[in-house]
Amino acid sequence: MPVYQKKLVDHFFKVIHADFKAYCSRQHIYPSNTTFLTYLYDLNLLDENAMRRYSILEEYEKLHALPSFKKIHTVRHLADRFNVSDRAVWNLIAGRGK
Repeated sequence: MPVYQKKLVDHFFKVIHADFKAYCSRQHIYPSNTTFLTYLYDLNLLDENAMRRYSILEEYEKLHALPSFKKIHTVRHLADRFNVSDRAVWNLIAGRGK
């Protein structure tokens, strides 16, 4: 990672962490991973497409490990569950190693 990019990331982490701590203090809530992710989501800092891709691939890996695993049924299940096309799931699976 280039130096300027590292500085930007470090600055962002520092600022977002301080803002989150202040938010938790104002709201009287316990800071946790879940509340931090909710905070980022509420600020529109988490991309919905990235969350969907991550969720589909994680769920696919879990289902893939099951003895009853059938790829075509799993793809259809994930497409229905995450409201995407079968083709979108196939493309994600095909590109997961990249």
